[in-house]
Amino acid sequence: MTTALASPTYHDLIGLLANERRLLERLLFRHAEISMLIAAGEHRFVGKAVDEALEVEAELAACDLMRAMLITGLSMDGDDRTMTALITEAPDEFKQPLTDITVEMRRVMTQVDRYRHEAAAWAGDRAEQVRQAIERFGSDSYLDGRFGS
Repeated sequence: MTTALASPTYHDLIGLLANERRLLERLLFRHAEISMLIAAGEHRFVGKAVDEALEVEAELAACDLMRAMLITGLSMDGDDRTMTALITEAPDEFKQPLTDITVEMRRVMTQVDRYRHEAAAWAGDRAEQVRQAIERFGSDSYLDGRFGS
């Protein structure tokens, strides 16, 4: 990839995007895992799953930076460009593969976002249950029932 930055090719970009898509699939798995752990009440494992999701996100950030550099190097006029603009100006043989992989990446990102919202909602529900349990713990009826008046 070092030479790819000096003189990037569309093959380099497609390879990088394929790696980024694999990382997005790993992130999707981690968020699905987090959601299921929360739903199952297995809270002791949620922290580990979140740590692993953050590791994947750090790898994705590095890919994102590399992608930005490749796109800049491939741009006809040397300006920063979006993927859409780059696909438009790409040689015909690369337009469809680039389009296909970006569509697939968007699909996976949509699924990741759905799991994030789902996990946040379940975590909110669990937090409300904990709040209610704590509130009941200190109530007069609890103390009266245990220790009498």
